[in-house]
Parts: sequence; C-alpha cells; structure tokens
Amino acid sequence: MIYSQLGIVIILGDINAKVIGPRSFNSVRDKRSVTFAKFLDELRLVSLHLQPFGEGNTFTFQSYESGPSTAIDHILISKDNISLIDSARVLDDHSFNVSDHHPIIAKLILDNTVNADTETIIKQSKVSWNKAREKNNLEDFSFATSQHLWGVEIPSLGCSNCDIECYYSNIVDAIQQAETETLPHKTFVKYLKPYWTHQVNALHENMASKRQQWISCNRPRGEHVIFQEYKSAKRNFRRELRNAYQKHMQETYNSLEKDFDIDQKRLWSFLNKNKKSKSCLSRLIVNGRQCSTQDDILDGWAEHFESIFKQNTESEPVSDKERAITKTVEVAHKDFRGTFYNNTKLNITVNEVEKEGKNVKVIQTHIEE
Repeated sequence: MIYSQLGIVIILGDINAKVIGPRSFNSVRDKRSVTFAKFLDELRLVSLHLQPFGEGNTFTFQSYESGPSTAIDHILISKDNISLIDSARVLDDHSFNVSDHHPIIAKLILDNTVNADTETIIKQSKVSWNKAREKNNLEDFSFATSQHLWGVEIPSLGCSNCDIECYYSNIVDAIQQAETETLPHKTFVKYLKPYWTHQVNALHENMASKRQQWISCNRPRGEHVIFQEYKSAKRNFRRELRNAYQKHMQETYNSLEKDFDIDQKRLWSFLNKNKKSKSCLSRLIVNGRQCSTQDDILDGWAEHFESIFKQNTESEPVSDKERAITKTVEVAHKDFRGTFYNNTKLNITVNEVEKEGKNVKVIQTHIEE
C-alpha cells in the first residue's frame, strides 16, 4: 500500500541520525546520517524544526548540562506539503520535557475532508472471536473467503514485483471483505479510563496550569506561593482521582454481585484480568546444580565467592625478590614470638579473674529460631 495515496504522510520520532537544514549546518556526520540523508533526498523529506520558520533550539538531545548536543529527533514531511505547516518549535524548558530529548511541537493547517478509504481503515474494529464461535460464523467466513478468491489468478513464473504486490493485495482484500460480511465485530478502547470524571479532568487541567506557572517562575521550592499552589493542586487532583477510582470499582463490584447468576462470563473475565500473576524467579545454578531453597542459595553464593577469592594454584612463579621478602618476614615473626614468650611472664591469680568477672555486665542473647 502506498500511504501517500491516502493522505499526508508524516514520519516522526527518535531517528538517531543527524540532518542538515537551513538552520543547521553540522559538518560532522557519521555513516548512518549519510545513509539517512540519501533516504530523505529520495523521498523529498525535510525536518520541520530545521526549516527557516522553525523556533527554539536546533538540537533536540543533550546528555547532560553543558554537554554535547545534537539534532537526532525529527518530524519529517514531504517538501510538497511544506506549505501546510503553520509552525514548528523545540521546547527547551517545558512540562512536557521529561527526558534528555526535547519535545518538538508542530502545527499543521488541514482541511476537514477525509479520504473514504482512510475513514474505513480508521473505523475498522476488531473481530469478536468468542461471538463468532458461539454463532458458528467461522464456516461462513471460510466459505466467503474462498468465494472471493475464486477469481484471483496466481502470477506465473517470471512475474514482476508489481504482479506479486497486486496478487497480495487481492488476497488481503478478499479476507477483509469476507470478515466484514460474516464475522461479528467489537470496539474496545484500551486506553479509556471509565473512572475519569469531569471533576477529575477539571482538577487535572488546573494542576497542569499551576505546574506551568511554577516552571515559568524557575521552579521555586520551599514556602514559595507558586510552589505551594502547585503542590496543593496536585494533591487535590490525586485525591479526587483516588475517590473516583474507588467509586467506580465499588459500582463494578455491586454490578458483578447483582448479575452473578446471569452473566458469569463477565465475572470471571473481570477476576482473571485483576488477578496478580505469579512471580517467576530464575533459579541459581552453581557448578551445574540448581539452587532453589534459601539454604541452597546461600550455599551457592558461598561457593561462588570462595571460588573467586581462593588462591590460584596456576599463578605465575614467585620471583627471587618476593621469596626473599617472605623469608625475612617469617624470620621476624619467629624471633618476635620467641622473644615475647621468653621474656614475658603473666602472673594472674584466681582472685583477679573472679573480680573482673563480677564487673562484666550480663548481656542477654536472644536466639530466634
């Protein structure tokens, strides 16, 4: 499928390649950037924030403060559609900036007309396979697919790439047409939060506004009025969000309890979705032996560290200098011990031991079994 036939194609993201534009003339380019430049020239693509109408910094990544900076994040659009761009700006210090990569904001001027094929693709929903099995629609789907493929001719040997693409498109169209005609569909928005009420949304917008004011004042801390207003708005938002979530879950529990005998499928679907998955821990393997219990793991680590710090029997031969030093130290130890024990006589009586023993504090030792 050629997506440019359906509408305007925009490529955006962390490209990890340097791009040259009217606002950037970086001469240091690696092999990846050179290859990507050829790709841009072939498709006549340009990076928006590097064009003359771009605002803000030309770089989009900075590893640390005062560190090297590069432009590796881009919003790419065809030169033929450059007139549709209203503005493009790199946000240096903004609430959206939560990483080393600076966000890029671009505004486009588009009409309200939507291509019919594009509208069909957008509104396409997922197949409800459970309903299809319950209603025995799979056989109808298989029969309808075979009927739509009946007139599709297989390309002959030596066919061109265009013939293969056409054959592939005919197969996909036949499957999609049979699916639309015979299978039930469902719509599911996975990112939808049913507990997100109007009150929660209003408090969230207020918190975002207070945060923007706080950032505009160079992020003050402590007892500053702007900072305290932002923290208060944040607390109110989170409190209302928790209350809305708890209220939604309570209503869900009441509904499940009420319809338990009628709709058990919904009940088990809810329970399985909220059931905590079992943690899977990798077993410790030491010398080919698996250690799973606490004692085995402790013994395994002990063996591991013993093997690391034990004396290496295959070490390099000892030099004459090291051997001489070792011998000198041994002689010194021997002479010291002999002199100490020969010239030192300890006269300690039983009464002195009893006296010192009474002065020692009694320490209770608790042994946990």
